[in-house]
Amino acid sequence: MPLLRTSRPVAPPEASPAPADRHSLALAEVLRAVAAPGKTQVLDLGPANGANVAFLSRYACTLHIADLYRTVGLAEGEHEEALERAFERQLPDGPFDLVLAWDLFDYVGRTGLQVLGRQLADRTRPGSVLFALVSFHPRITDRPHRFQIVNAETLRYGDPSGLERPSPGYREPDLVRLLPGFEVSGSYLLRHGIQEYLLTRRAHESGAVELAQDVSDAV
Repeated sequence: MPLLRTSRPVAPPEASPAPADRHSLALAEVLRAVAAPGKTQVLDLGPANGANVAFLSRYACTLHIADLYRTVGLAEGEHEEALERAFERQLPDGPFDLVLAWDLFDYVGRTGLQVLGRQLADRTRPGSVLFALVSFHPRITDRPHRFQIVNAETLRYGDPSGLERPSPGYREPDLVRLLPGFEVSGSYLLRHGIQEYLLTRRAHESGAVELAQDVSDAV
């Protein structure tokens, strides 16, 4: 049988970028929420990560993994009802004291973010903390990063591929409008173009929201 011939060389698959360790200004506050008195209920919207499970095991908390990264490809362009059903299937019941959203907000579309915000509000209690990272860059990786907690001040960003896509470019007023169940309690602009947000579950979804002052990463 003749060998298969090709008219041009086949390029090897593009390697994923190496994980990068980045300084975090909000992570210490996040971990203080985990260390609150009592058994803290933590919801991780990303995939299971053995290193994060091991790191959080030193705290008196119960970690729940939702892995909404599997829903990202379905979220954009879907009707609101379909998104409600998709998130409802994957989100465990609360109430949760802390939600680790990572950079998921950049990947679910505006309608998806509104739906996700409502469902997270239903699964948290007043004072619960939501941790999210939003990119300031015009382009982002084609899929969410896989984050690892290295220590109380460092996150490891694992890029899923070398591919890119346009960024939604959310700013604080966008989050206030799309997530009425939460208010911004902390906002930290990092040197590598990422804005870290701490959002607190509101007692009521209506009422005025005071925008938190940005803190620049001077480290």
